[in-house]
Amino acid sequence: MPTGEQLIQDLLHPHIAARESLGLTPLYWARQLKAESKAKVSKTLKVKGAISNSALPRGVKVMAVTGVIVSMADGARDYSDGESVVTWDEVDWGTRQRARMDAQKLDNAYPTEKLELSGNLNLYDKLKEARERASRERTKD
Repeated sequence: MPTGEQLIQDLLHPHIAARESLGLTPLYWARQLKAESKAKVSKTLKVKGAISNSALPRGVKVMAVTGVIVSMADGARDYSDGESVVTWDEVDWGTRQRARMDAQKLDNAYPTEKLELSGNLNLYDKLKEARERASRERTKD
């Protein structure tokens, strides 16, 4: 049974209850931020000829080789008249930076933004005009 305070919070902030009913809880967002803070992106490169996996640095893999591949008897070299596609993972600094900024915003690490308004902002007069306009339209009908 929800408490009175929970009912008031649900009435004042219905979007929070809707989000949480979909599973978008603070724990979910924390896990997403953690995953984004470890983000990597796969890079690919197409080169001419055959490339052996043993000749590549650690973390770089041959994904595909096209054309005719000729292997030498000693097994040390492969030749091809086609192309090879190699891939490797790199740190995705853009995603990691956005995740860091989001986490800092959630922790209120940034100062609040100041919005300055200028001009005639007398809301009382605007409200009065709108009420008068509405009452005139009602009397016309």
